[in-house]
Amino acid sequence: MKYRIIAGAICISVTLSGCGSFAGRHGIDAGFAYIDSHEYAKALASFEKAEEDGEDACLVHRGKGIAYLYSDKDEEAAQEFLASLAEDDGIVDDMDFDTNYYLAEAYMKLEDFNRAKGIYDAILSLRDKDPTAYYLRGVCELKAGDGEEKSADADFTSAIRLNDKDYSMIVMIYKAYAENGEQDKAKNILQQALDNGEKTMSNFEKGEMYFYLGNDAEAQNYLSKANKENGGHDAKESVVLLLGRS
Repeated sequence: MKYRIIAGAICISVTLSGCGSFAGRHGIDAGFAYIDSHEYAKALASFEKAEEDGEDACLVHRGKGIAYLYSDKDEEAAQEFLASLAEDDGIVDDMDFDTNYYLAEAYMKLEDFNRAKGIYDAILSLRDKDPTAYYLRGVCELKAGDGEEKSADADFTSAIRLNDKDYSMIVMIYKAYAENGEQDKAKNILQQALDNGEKTMSNFEKGEMYFYLGNDAEAQNYLSKANKENGGHDAKESVVLLLGRS
């Protein structure tokens, strides 16, 4: 999402600036189509060809970064995202924020949590109502340690405050705390969500909360109700899998 900012100072021109358009870029279009079909080696070949043909460098590097990231070549991915941001046109747009999110993800996979946190700092300096950035920065703070647990608490609180009906994010916050050995905080997050969302949560969401709280009886009750409801294949599969685990 930038680069200079990892140490602290935000350099907008390097970190959050805009790429060109996808229109009329044969190699780039082909590369992103291969990414959509999970053919990452072919995607990289297409982006290499696009680079040889002089197509938009910002988009070429962005595409190569995504292909590397999904191929678990995280160091290469980070370098390509930095190169993409360096080629931007100086106009901050949604694609720049998106590239920065990818860059932060690469750093997190590399367990370079301080550098990833710096990226989320930059995003939040421009978009201070982005719950996803607060959540991810909180994860970085937990992973980094160094006494940043209180900062993580504050970021998770902000993420929930900004979108308290995003129950999937609340479950992810629960998991972040649980993986960090903070079971009491983890369960309190779920219990508060249940207490505050009784009238708005779906049967699946309630069942999932109760499952992670260790209340199998209530989990099975709500998940069984969810299983009888109409829903898409993916939703139904999630219900059945969690019902089986409960």
